Amino acid sequence: KMLEHALDQPLVWNIATNFIQLKWLLPRGCPVGVAPDISQNSSKRALSVALKNLIAVDVVVMTESVGKDLLPQLRFHATRLSSQLHMPAASNRAKREKQRLSDAAIAKIFGGRASFEGIDLDTHLYDFGKRIAKARVAHARRCSASGGDSCSGRCVINVTKLELELLGMPWPADACRALATQKATVLLP
Repeated sequence: KMLEHALDQPLVWNIATNFIQLKWLLPRGCPVGVAPDISQNSSKRALSVALKNLIAVDVVVMTESVGKDLLPQLRFHATRLSSQLHMPAASNRAKREKQRLSDAAIAKIFGGRASFEGIDLDTHLYDFGKRIAKARVAHARRCSASGGDSCSGRCVINVTKLELELLGMPWPADACRALATQKATVLLP
């Protein structure tokens, strides 16, 4: 209920309707805009750039699994990192009950639309990032278990047909290439 009342505040409303995570993967100077009312073509270009830049990042960890997924990836890239290094134990804080938005609050955010493009883009990016993180951790653990002897050096991720299309799109400009110089191996499901 507190979030629903907060939506009446201009700053909270602006964050809820305009702030999307995808923007963090669009380098400054990249001429691809992201806003709730952008055209489908512009959305595809923005998502294409974000996916390509995300796949080029060496360590990808989801916040909900940082405790178990960060160190295997760090050890894979920093081989001299001590095997005695461990993540701190999770906090014993009481878990908060999940907040649910009322239909009225959802209607206010979506403004009568079936979906909100920024949320759709972030959801796709989150799902892709989660699969990358899972593949990177599995790859790092395989390489670690084999002592690095049978490590192929490639991390493989399954992608959807849409993601394959987006990853194959040409760059809109060189300014959009943040880290994406590496080659990735992708497999269709």
